[in-house]
Amino acid sequence: MKKSKNLFAAFLALALILLALICVTFNSSYVSTDVAYAASSSWEDKNFKFKQIDVEIEVGKDKVYTVKETLKTKFFRSDINRGIIRDIQHQTTTTRYINGKKVKGKSFFTKLDNVKASFEGISIKPDIEVNSEMYSIYIRKPGGYIEGREEPYTFVLEYTYDMSDDKVSGYDDFVFDILGYEMNETELFNAIITFPEEIPADKVSVRTNNAGRSYVYEWEPDEGESVTIEGSVITISAQPYAAEKGYTVQVILPDGYFSEASLTFYWYYIIAIICAVGGIAIALTLFLKNFLQGKTLEVVEFYPPEGMSVMEFSSIWHRGARAKDSAALILKWANLGLLTIEKDGEKNLILRPTDIYDFNTFGLKGAAQATSAYPSQNPGAEPKDENGTAANAAYTVADKKYFDSVIEKKFYFRLFAGIGGERVFSTKVFKDRSATQKSAFFDNIKELTDEGKDKEHIKGDSEKVRNALPFIGLIPTLAITVYYCVLTSQFMPALLLIFMAAGTFVGVMWRKTPQVYMMLLFPVVFYGATYGIFAGMFALTAYDYAFFLWIAPVIWAVCVFVLPFFVKGVRTEEAQKTYGRLKGFETFLLKAELPKIQLLFDENPEYFSDILAWCVIMGISDKVEKRFASLSFKVPDYMSNGIKVRWICHCMYHSHFHVSPISHSSSSHGSSHFSGGGGHHGSHGGGGGGGRSRGC
Repeated sequence: MKKSKNLFAAFLALALILLALICVTFNSSYVSTDVAYAASSSWEDKNFKFKQIDVEIEVGKDKVYTVKETLKTKFFRSDINRGIIRDIQHQTTTTRYINGKKVKGKSFFTKLDNVKASFEGISIKPDIEVNSEMYSIYIRKPGGYIEGREEPYTFVLEYTYDMSDDKVSGYDDFVFDILGYEMNETELFNAIITFPEEIPADKVSVRTNNAGRSYVYEWEPDEGESVTIEGSVITISAQPYAAEKGYTVQVILPDGYFSEASLTFYWYYIIAIICAVGGIAIALTLFLKNFLQGKTLEVVEFYPPEGMSVMEFSSIWHRGARAKDSAALILKWANLGLLTIEKDGEKNLILRPTDIYDFNTFGLKGAAQATSAYPSQNPGAEPKDENGTAANAAYTVADKKYFDSVIEKKFYFRLFAGIGGERVFSTKVFKDRSATQKSAFFDNIKELTDEGKDKEHIKGDSEKVRNALPFIGLIPTLAITVYYCVLTSQFMPALLLIFMAAGTFVGVMWRKTPQVYMMLLFPVVFYGATYGIFAGMFALTAYDYAFFLWIAPVIWAVCVFVLPFFVKGVRTEEAQKTYGRLKGFETFLLKAELPKIQLLFDENPEYFSDILAWCVIMGISDKVEKRFASLSFKVPDYMSNGIKVRWICHCMYHSHFHVSPISHSSSSHGSSHFSGGGGHHGSHGGGGGGGRSRGC
């Protein structure tokens, strides 16, 4: 088991390392783009500078801006560039400064349209490349390279820029990078911004920073620079005299100012929702089909059905035999005189067999060893005593009085195989016994529960449903992830699904051994942390119209950690009839008039002992004991010695937890170069627009 523990720890360490590598890989992918751009900023990219940039912006009520940029560009050397590239923010996150506090909005997509360009007054058709971060507009001289000269060339770029998807509750603001933070060196910059209505002058601010927005501060104009606000027009004049120095204008407007703006709806979100809702519907259908049971017709019974075994009773009552109900066998055997129960301190028990069985032959003393009519039952690996003597696990006719099957007989002898002393079972000693002995004990209990299930009381295969529910609960996550892959034109989020599926698989395994809390680390790390990476790095919540980004993990958690524990299956018609008899038995014990029950005690003084094991399975032993307290009846010897029934059940169930081999082994002593203008991955002072310039 020490080896198993080491393997488990190694696997956990490997999982955490893999997750760390994913984080580093994703982060480094963005960092590396910055490095790549810095490396590419050779003299070729610096072959030009802007002598003057003039920007005119017309602001519409629909939050669509008509922009005209006049870029007077000086090239230093000939035969290097055919023109320039204007990178304008596509995916962005607007950062506002409201009452001295920085408020970031949701990541969203801008829309670029009606793009026109000219070179030296000659109209040209620009080429446009679009990725998830930027619009790259190529403005080239018609034919040939541009010659280097002192006099600047004039490039004019016109476009409409839609920022209607940008919204912070309570504000309709204008936040725009009028000069991008990664533009080439600029000597003179002018901007005129015209609004459809008068704007409040005290709500206008201009910020600037250098070196990719590392430092953001309010702009204080120097000599020759100015900011003028007149009615609905803002006029700005500046002298940047540096590359990568930009300006952002912010105007906080009253909510509703952009009255004609509307959020963009991407049609494939409907497909994602249909898939997600379909997964939820399937999960609920399977759950309800294996949870809801038809109406029960109760038949009054004074005793449990004759000939029914403890595990068969458990299987019908609970819709699946439970390992914890093996404690009921202890009470049954104590009632039959097969063993005695003693208290060992405050938290443990000692069980001792009586002399009914000869432990040298593992058979009834003086009883004929004639086998019963169960030829198909194979006892398998027989239990052995401390000397290695194999048990005679044959199921005799005489055994029927004490055991309902050969498996029950094997379990009885397993109890007294020397765990605590010769012919003794001690729960205290059992906890410190070897893994081999515990595993054998676990196998016997599993055989008992399997025997109860083998009676075919339940329709279908509820275990398969329990295993399937967590993966069905992953469908909403799958749908929302694929949606964002399509929306952002990135495949990387889909790779994260591999780790989320791995976390789901471990969640399925954890359900089978819920006492091993350490296993919870795997679904938390593989699904929880990975989903957090996905939501933080790739998701654009502005387009999550139904908030499924947050609903999906909740559905997953419910399907992994809640629903499977309530899936019981549905009883067969015959089992449901039998269940009606069991319910009638329970109703009689809890609701029958006490004088009638006293008559049963008068007729059978052992009645309380006879029904106690069955009350434990039904979970009513305490209620029955309290209800019968005023009656005259004989209590079992162990109860006379101060041992409570619920204490016996707890003690045996706790021992069962220590039996699981698994439980034993687990309880041993910045932003990219596309960031100009307020990028998705961080914005210190920008909104839309802005961007950078490059040579081409």
